[in-house]
Amino acid sequence: MHPGCVTVFRKAPTKGEDARRCRHFREYCLRHRDSVITSLGEVAQHRKKYGEERTNIKIFCGCCGTLYHKMDALAHHMNAEGFHLKKSKIPGYNRERFDLSGYLAEHPVPIPQRRPRPILRPRPPGLASPRPHRQAPSLLLFCGGGLIFIGFLLAVLLMLFPLL
Repeated sequence: MHPGCVTVFRKAPTKGEDARRCRHFREYCLRHRDSVITSLGEVAQHRKKYGEERTNIKIFCGCCGTLYHKMDALAHHMNAEGFHLKKSKIPGYNRERFDLSGYLAEHPVPIPQRRPRPILRPRPPGLASPRPHRQAPSLLLFCGGGLIFIGFLLAVLLMLFPLL
């Protein structure tokens, strides 16, 4: 060792732990406010614990202030190179003293808009409902495999009994 150098030993992650824990910010579940999440592995554990689906989450990112509703989008965001080393872009953010409720009261997070459903109107009386066109079964449809067998049988018969 060189004089004046300090060796830092990092504890190796155990099973179920993620080595890439966010150092300067946390992720927060809006449904379970007491849940503090620092890695993608902890997001998975949290979802498993509370039975949340991949497309039905509410995770607030302490890095950028975005609310994620889908696991794929959150995973894409958190899997960016160096993500766990980034500093928060939220002005005045402090990992230990961040007040999520206070922040959300001052900075409402936009709710994603759903696509409007088409309005289904009843058919006017006398107008038949459209039915899918069905083609009548053909002889080839039923005998498709049989035609190949007949061709093979004819070839064998011609080999056995050549035409004179």
